[in-house]
Amino acid sequence: MHMTPQAVYRNRFKRVVLDQAPSSVLDVGCGDGGLIRSLNDAGIVASGVDPEAGGAGSGGLKIVNAVAESLPFDDDAFDIVVSEFSLHHFADFTTSVTECVRVARRYVMFLDCWYDTSIPSQKCAEAFDLWMKGIDQAAGEIHNPVLTAGEILAVAGDVAAEVDHWLVLEPMAEEKFQRLINDSLAKAPAKQAAEVNLEPVLQLVQSNGISEDGAIFAKLTVGL
Repeated sequence: MHMTPQAVYRNRFKRVVLDQAPSSVLDVGCGDGGLIRSLNDAGIVASGVDPEAGGAGSGGLKIVNAVAESLPFDDDAFDIVVSEFSLHHFADFTTSVTECVRVARRYVMFLDCWYDTSIPSQKCAEAFDLWMKGIDQAAGEIHNPVLTAGEILAVAGDVAAEVDHWLVLEPMAEEKFQRLINDSLAKAPAKQAAEVNLEPVLQLVQSNGISEDGAIFAKLTVGL
């Protein structure tokens, strides 16, 4: 069965977390709780926070309605704090990382989107990503550009940190590309302007193709 690049990144991220044999994990920006459920199935006490979740969450998962900038937990409350493809949705990245470090005993681990812009099809993917995010921001959503390793390390400060980049170079399917365009245009506050801004992106894609996102992985060592 073919796995999408993002599924490959998520599986690899989960393996890294499991390799640390944590007793407890907090997933910040957990969405519907997919990672929490998987960790629970592996015997790990995992819970999450998400601004659009509440109560016990979906399927009995422990999910608290909260934002990354103000985590409702005591210091050192979890062995590992993780965030999977949510960093670019944090309103205040610096404060969010500080909060993650505060409630972690051992590690903070991040996985988020990234592009290797030395590759033409990845440069197109980044341009397309920025076009979509521009529409989301105009619609009032928090959807920031991808973070660089330097930006993550700068926020980490004195905390020991390591950063890695993962890339499964796979062309984006035409059907998916068109669906993403249609979805973005459908919610664009200024559709005509969005269509004009899309034109140079389409020209780049026609010349160089477009590939699926890569991923950036960061591990902050809080204590051992």
